[in-house]
Amino acid sequence: MSVVLLEPEFGQQAEFDEQVFRCRELLDTLNRLVHERTNRMIGDLRIDVSKSEITLWGRTRAYYYKQLASQAVLAELTGFEVVNEIQVI
Repeated sequence: MSVVLLEPEFGQQAEFDEQVFRCRELLDTLNRLVHERTNRMIGDLRIDVSKSEITLWGRTRAYYYKQLASQAVLAELTGFEVVNEIQVI
């Protein structure tokens, strides 16, 4: 899981640290939700978050679980585009 953050400006380290903490909480929540909703059927799950989009990566054996992963994220967040790069193998 990863987040794209800009380096803090001088004197704003505390705000930056708080932003990093909130992003990590978000990633943990999204990771847990995707695993719960898909019954852990997404292997090697990775979630990347940027300013306007969330990208899901991983592997699964059925398109159904790929779709469930997208729906789990969409149900939790608004204002982000969800890009689902999970491979069905």
